[in-house]
Parts: sequence; structure tokens; C-alpha cells
Amino acid sequence: MGKIKLKYIDLFAGCGGLSLGLYNTGIWEGIFAIEKSPDAFLTLKYNLIEKKKHFDWPEWLPQKEHDINEILKNNHKELLAYRGKVDLVAGGPPCQGFSTAGRRNENDDRNSLVKKYNELPRRRAAGYLRTELTVYFYAKLYILFQVLGHEHTS
Repeated sequence: MGKIKLKYIDLFAGCGGLSLGLYNTGIWEGIFAIEKSPDAFLTLKYNLIEKKKHFDWPEWLPQKEHDINEILKNNHKELLAYRGKVDLVAGGPPCQGFSTAGRRNENDDRNSLVKKYNELPRRRAAGYLRTELTVYFYAKLYILFQVLGHEHTS
């Protein structure tokens, strides 16, 4: 009998670093990942979808780059189908506009993407998080990963 795997969704997945870490634990299986950058998604696709077969990708979602706004707008029914079936929603929204390692431009459009992570919950998840993602998934865990800054050395 095979091991039971915990299921997760990766939002703002980049090239798949967070998913790779979850894969390396041996206890997680990805459902799908959302990433807007074509180059980053191609890297994730090659390494984690094709090579490691880490995602149980849904048929309704093409294996390509996607804008989170379009997924939220056009796939309400499909996302609701995951209610109660997702153990973790992980994400690393862009932080270039407010990170101490970035330009800290308060008018950077990417600053609002951190709110999109919170839009995908609206009810309580495990009694702690109240955002729109819980409407879709009722996941047990939500991880929002941000790099606030680091020292540059030359």
C-alpha cells in the first residue's frame, strides 16, 4: 500500500522552489501551480511536472503560465471542486515593490498581488485565517512566503 500524500496548491510559484522543497519532504503532492512568467513556468514544468511527475495536474487547467486574476475570474466552479481536498495553499507573491532588497516603489502594480493570495480565502480556515482562499479550498494550512530583504555584499 502506498503512502498517503498531503495535497497542496502553489500560487505565484516562480520556477518552483517552494514546490521542490515540498517534493523533497516526500509527503506532499502538488495539485497545480500558478505562475505568470512564461520562463519561470517552463522551468517549473520541466523540473517538477515532466521530470519528477510531482503534480496531479487537473485537465481543466492548461500546463502553461497563468495570471492569478484570470484564474480567479474564469475558474470559480473548478476551484470550488477542491473544497476540503487541499491540505496546503502555498504562495510567494512578488515583493519587488516593497522588499528592502527591491526599489520599494509604493506604486509598483505587483504590490497588489499579495492581496490576490488572500482573495483566493474568505471564511475561516482552521479558525485562524480569514480570506477568500478558504471559500475554495478549506485548506488546513496557508503559507505566504515573502523575502523582505537581505544584505548585498561586493
